[in-house]
Amino acid sequence: MIGLDRRWQIKFWCLIGAFIGLAIGLAVVLATALQTARSIEDWNQEYVTWHASQVEVEFWRLLETATLLVSGAADVDRAALDLRIDLMFSRLAVFDGGLVRGRLKDVAGAADTIYAVKEAMTAQEPALRSLSTGDFDTLARVRTELLPIEPALRNLVVSFEFFETNGAIAEVQELRGLFILGAVLVAALLATGIALIVFLLIEIRVRRRLLDSVLASREMARVAREREEAALLESGRRFRAIAMANPVALLVLDAGDGAIRYANPAAVALLGLPEREPITGRACDFFPDPEQFDAVLKACRRGAIDHYDARLRRLDGSDVPVTLSARPLEYDDAHCIVVGALDLSEKLAAQVEIERQREIIHHREKLGALGSLLAGVAHELNNPLSIVVAQATLLGESATDPRTATRGARIKAAAERCARIVKTFLAMARQRPPSRGAVDVNQSVAAALELLGYGLRSAGVAVDAHLAPSLPAIWADPDQISQVLTNLVVNAQQAMVEWSGSRRLTVGTRFDAAQGQVVLSVADSGPGVPPAIRSRIFEPFFTTKPVGIGTGIGLSVSHSIVTSHGGTIEVRDATGGGAEFIVRLPVGTEEQHPAPPGVGRPTSPGGGRVLIIDDEPDVAEALAEILASENYGIDLASTGADALARLEAGDYAAILSDMRMPGMDGMELYHRLNVMKPAMARCLIFVTGDALNPAVLEFLDYAGCPHVEKPFVPADVRRMVAAIAATSGAKADGMAMSPSAQIETIETKMTDR
Repeated sequence: MIGLDRRWQIKFWCLIGAFIGLAIGLAVVLATALQTARSIEDWNQEYVTWHASQVEVEFWRLLETATLLVSGAADVDRAALDLRIDLMFSRLAVFDGGLVRGRLKDVAGAADTIYAVKEAMTAQEPALRSLSTGDFDTLARVRTELLPIEPALRNLVVSFEFFETNGAIAEVQELRGLFILGAVLVAALLATGIALIVFLLIEIRVRRRLLDSVLASREMARVAREREEAALLESGRRFRAIAMANPVALLVLDAGDGAIRYANPAAVALLGLPEREPITGRACDFFPDPEQFDAVLKACRRGAIDHYDARLRRLDGSDVPVTLSARPLEYDDAHCIVVGALDLSEKLAAQVEIERQREIIHHREKLGALGSLLAGVAHELNNPLSIVVAQATLLGESATDPRTATRGARIKAAAERCARIVKTFLAMARQRPPSRGAVDVNQSVAAALELLGYGLRSAGVAVDAHLAPSLPAIWADPDQISQVLTNLVVNAQQAMVEWSGSRRLTVGTRFDAAQGQVVLSVADSGPGVPPAIRSRIFEPFFTTKPVGIGTGIGLSVSHSIVTSHGGTIEVRDATGGGAEFIVRLPVGTEEQHPAPPGVGRPTSPGGGRVLIIDDEPDVAEALAEILASENYGIDLASTGADALARLEAGDYAAILSDMRMPGMDGMELYHRLNVMKPAMARCLIFVTGDALNPAVLEFLDYAGCPHVEKPFVPADVRRMVAAIAATSGAKADGMAMSPSAQIETIETKMTDR
């Protein structure tokens, strides 16, 4: 001790020794007091008297519950008695371990009493658990066996209470003595401490001079350190400013364990971390694959890495694709790695969108091919269907025999259905809205199931129909809706042809009021549609069925029809296995459309001459028969040149011309006639089956002439010719009538119709 003589050194060390001795003594006293306090706490925590009293309470509750059960009390049942038995044994189990078991040895006879109670309860447990209402004999035997142990239980409680009370009092008295001794030691310790302070004050005076010189040197060191820290702070500020403004996510990781040391705002946003909160944890927490993180960390330790594609997991659990670049660096005097992560989500989304657009273009090309095919088939069917429809109608109108008239009506209905199907093909090829009306989906389902019922029954398919009552009507083409239903039912039947399990077709309808849609479901119990091909199930010509069974057109046609009606169709797994097709169609009302040419115009009662131009003799003759019944004079021409020759010779009330003919077609005929006789050009009615050709549609819009699509319906032909004839004012070969006669004839024919 510099500055103190030997005598003062001896006094100082004596004080230090006394202080240490008093401190040790105080520590011993405190340790002893703590042990005593813990002993008192043990008395309180394992209050055996309480456990013994609980055994006695449960004993009486058990007997009471058994008595109530045997007496038939309403609020006591078998479960209540079993619960009391279990509680009694659980109370006795407390005495099998811990401090409670040790206390049994401290109280004379306590262990024997507990064992006797356990033995009695164990012996009577089967009888107690077998008690039932009215079993008073068993209850009496049980009470006889158990009641003798009740005094032993009461004496046990008293013995434990006496023993534990005396033990706790002794421990408290010992603790009080220790507290008094501790107080004396604390006082002595304080006195010694005061003496030490006096000595230290003297020493402080001696050392103050030395301290002044030390402080001066430290001040110079502090100034130098502050300058260095300011430089480092400025460098760090520049680094953080650059990192904060960097749009690329930056992470500084510990090279050893990958702990995150720093993350810029771009990284916080990329990982979905909360802003303005300290970032903790390891970078591996943000890698879905820990092995990938280990590979990145090892590669960084060996050197730099560039453009390493990986996936990071955001805080919300979603994954984000990134490309990583990393470099080693020293950060805060530690070996670290700076990692740059570039988000690839937009790039990959753009790639996915490009692929989706390619799929859409591919799908549209297939639909275009399907439209061309449908248009070709429809064009080939137009002429013969026109003849069938016309002849069936004329047969029904001219037949006098009821049976013949009925057969004619049936042929007409079937032919008109074929005509509507062909027109559906044409409407799909044109992608124009079909003819629509109010459709009851439940009736369409019933009709489709009736039509296909024989085929379903012969294939062993059971049909369940769950049709919602009071289903609102949809505004749709009834034949197209029937076609969709037929395609879906046939598709389900074909899917179950080779199915070895149960074959069941379930058709249901319901109304989705929230979406304003009628929902139709068609489910089968077949093998279902694998998820890998669901995206292609509605593509034209795509089928998974064997050759000769599926064509790949039905679902594509159904998809086009539903889409044209503003609805959706999707496929999913059916409940219990199989596939389920869900069709959603909007509930609508009648739309207002401009009336087609001739609709709403006054009809002519007939009379006058009509020129029919068609290179198909059967079609021309069918049109002639339709109009001959209306008292029109008919002239036929097979070519455009022949028609022009007849038109040079005279005028006609109306002219029906095919659009496609060898030599001069309908468009060239119109242009020539418009130059030669403009009035006659306005009397042209074109009959066309080439509805897909854009040139034909453009010409019809340009000319403004009405047209009839093949296959035509006689009533439409008559109405359109009558409208044109009524406005032309041309009557040939002396067949003109007086105005009063025309009006009388119109009223007569309208009444007959």
